[in-house]
Amino acid sequence: VLTLRMFLQEQFPGAQIWLDLEQEPTEAGMKDGVRRSRNFLLFLTEGVTASKWCRMELRWALRYQKRIILVAETDERHGKADIGRLVAEAPEDLRKAFADHVALPWHRDPKFRKVSLEKIAEAIAHEFVVFSDDRQGADGGRRGERARRELARPVSLPHALGEQPLTQG
Repeated sequence: VLTLRMFLQEQFPGAQIWLDLEQEPTEAGMKDGVRRSRNFLLFLTEGVTASKWCRMELRWALRYQKRIILVAETDERHGKADIGRLVAEAPEDLRKAFADHVALPWHRDPKFRKVSLEKIAEAIAHEFVVFSDDRQGADGGRRGERARRELARPVSLPHALGEQPLTQG
């Protein structure tokens, strides 16, 4: 998750990346972090749908209509999960997130990691056309300025490595 966060900060200068374990480690703090985020990235590892904290964050992302990006661990040494089993174990109200979104593979091998990172960045920037200039857009606003402002909204990266005490950071 930290490698991914570092890459996203490089790809989207000025973007705020909210990692649930590094912020206010309370239910209210986590809810606020998801609420203020534009995107919600859920790192799929074994047991993620069994974690009450990850389930809460995913419910908030659905409630607040965040763009949900699923990223699936591909290395068994790091908790690679059977996606079908994660869906089957997920509460009924969360299965929609899996049905509506394709899980992007997370490759740790540097030869393939770049592709994973690019696909995640594309998913985050998906609805934005980022302009290198500040020409006026159809709505009268400066297009490049508007895109930079939108990309500066936080991305939520919940710690999805199973059940973790909230006091860790």
